[in-house]
Amino acid sequence: MIEFIINLYEFFCRWILYTVIALLVIYLFLHRLTRCFGTRNIIDEYVCMVMEWIRDAFRD
Repeated sequence: MIEFIINLYEFFCRWILYTVIALLVIYLFLHRLTRCFGTRNIIDEYVCMVMEWIRDAFRD
């Protein structure tokens, strides 16, 4: 039973870690791409909007 709980804990930690890494890679790719096109402010504003949405979701 303890092994099952530990495996479940590792699964969730890995899932969260992979999600964070994937979001970071996507953000860095978009940041570099938009910097080449000269539209950096659009991505920064979008990230700020998503962060506010996440804060509002956890406030309720």
